[in-house]
Amino acid sequence: MTNLQPRTAGPSARTDHGRVIVELTSRLVSAEALLASLQKAQESSARLLGQERRVDLVKRLTGQSSFDAAIASTGEMICELRQAVSSARRAKALERFAPVGVNS
Repeated sequence: MTNLQPRTAGPSARTDHGRVIVELTSRLVSAEALLASLQKAQESSARLLGQERRVDLVKRLTGQSSFDAAIASTGEMICELRQAVSSARRAKALERFAPVGVNS
């Protein structure tokens, strides 16, 4: 995992913010791909269950299928990653106003 420890302001801090933004954006793209994959798998599973005239036992017992739970969890993760990317971009934009030598 990437070391995301803050550093003092200066060229290395700018590089760190950029690296954090790239890493967060990469994870966001992966999470969005995972969400699309889960949704597609859920549709496929529902279609297959319907064709075989079977029911989702987990959904019957809990009111929520395993896919529902995974999709909801992934959606929450995507929201948090979007917020983190936004915060990192704001921090990067503000760093150009920080005096040199001030901790970020």
